[in-house]
Amino acid sequence: MMRKDKTPILCITLCVLLTLLLGACGRAAPPAPTEAPAPAPTEAPAPAAEPAAGEESAWDGLVFETTDLDGNPVTAQELFSAHTVTMVNVWASWCPPCVRELPDLQRLSGEFAEKDCALVGFLLDGDEAQGLADGRARLEEAGVTYTILLPCEELNEIFSVQAVPTSFFVDSGGHLVGEPIVGAYVEGYTAALDAAVAQTAK
Repeated sequence: MMRKDKTPILCITLCVLLTLLLGACGRAAPPAPTEAPAPAPTEAPAPAAEPAAGEESAWDGLVFETTDLDGNPVTAQELFSAHTVTMVNVWASWCPPCVRELPDLQRLSGEFAEKDCALVGFLLDGDEAQGLADGRARLEEAGVTYTILLPCEELNEIFSVQAVPTSFFVDSGGHLVGEPIVGAYVEGYTAALDAAVAQTAK
C-alpha cells in the first residue's frame, strides 16, 4: 500500500492558521479620510454704506449721550455742533460757589448767544434724587433757562473734573479748546470764551 505524502496538506493548514492568527491580532485599517463637505456658497455681505455728510457716525469729537432735566435725550454732537463754542459748566447743588454764580451764568448765556456761542450746565449730583431735587430748586431760584444736563458715565473721563465748579470750552466739532477754568470766575468767563473762539478761527 502506498503511503500518502501529508506535507502539502500540512503546509496548507499552517498557512490558513497563520492567516487567521494575523487577521485577529491586526487592527482594521482606518477608513480613508473624507473631506468635510464644502460649505454652501453664500453671498458676500454688502459693503456698509458710506456715512452721509453730517451724520453722527462721521462725528470725530466728544461722544456721550445724556438727558436734560426734562428727560429729553441729548448727544454731544447735537449739543456742540450748533454753536461756534460752548461753555460747559460742571456744578453741584451742594456747592455754594456753584449756586452763587448761577444768576451770573444766566446773564452770560444771553451774551454768549449773541456771539453764536452757548452755555450749558452739567448737574454733577443730578443722578441722585436729593441732588436732582436740590438742583431744580437752586435753578428756579436763580431763574436759569439755559440747558442743564444730567451727568453721563463718561463725564469725569471726558472733562476730568477735579473740583466744582469747573468750566470747559468745546468747539463746534466737539473738541476741547482753550484752558478749563476751575472755580467760580464770572469775570473771566467771557474773556476765556473769546479766546476759545479766536482759537477755533485759526
